[in-house]
Amino acid sequence: MRCCQVLKKRPAPTEELTKHTLKFNIEDIDGIVVPDKKDMDNIGSFLHTTEIFSGTRRNLSPTEINRLLELVIITE
Repeated sequence: MRCCQVLKKRPAPTEELTKHTLKFNIEDIDGIVVPDKKDMDNIGSFLHTTEIFSGTRRNLSPTEINRLLELVIITE
């Protein structure tokens, strides 16, 4: 599976996994490295559909999505 494919149904996290959730803010992200433009498009789709970000159940705002897309670096 490619890194950015959106899963149709994700299993609920176990209690053990919940204890180790990585929590961060958008401001903590310095860059998102992808190998090509197709993966950048996949990240955009993922960000528009994600319901959980950094351990919180919420959708990203358009401003947050744009901020993250500005950080994408294509290595091709």
